[in-house]
Amino acid sequence: AKPEKPPLHRVFPSGTKELHVAVRFERRPAAASFSIEVYNQNGKVTLGPSISMQAENLATGDFTVGTDLNPQAGPFADGPYQAKIKLDDKIVALVNWEVGQARE
Repeated sequence: AKPEKPPLHRVFPSGTKELHVAVRFERRPAAASFSIEVYNQNGKVTLGPSISMQAENLATGDFTVGTDLNPQAGPFADGPYQAKIKLDDKIVALVNWEVGQARE
């Protein structure tokens, strides 16, 4: 499956309390664990409890994993963020976004 073109800017409004991240693979990865770590300019963001999901398209073999991201301290602080998506503790994808006013 060809990856979808990402948006030019991933900017969410100030006060955003929760985001949802989903990653689609062409087939189910041979991995025992899936995790997402979120970082901002101050370091690793401690996340609160989340709900994760897995979905497999039996017709195409596509496999999607996802979770919600909600900082334990409350809404996301304004600024840039990066999520590191890991399979078996190996980074397989990075997702970047900002909260608040977009930097030029």
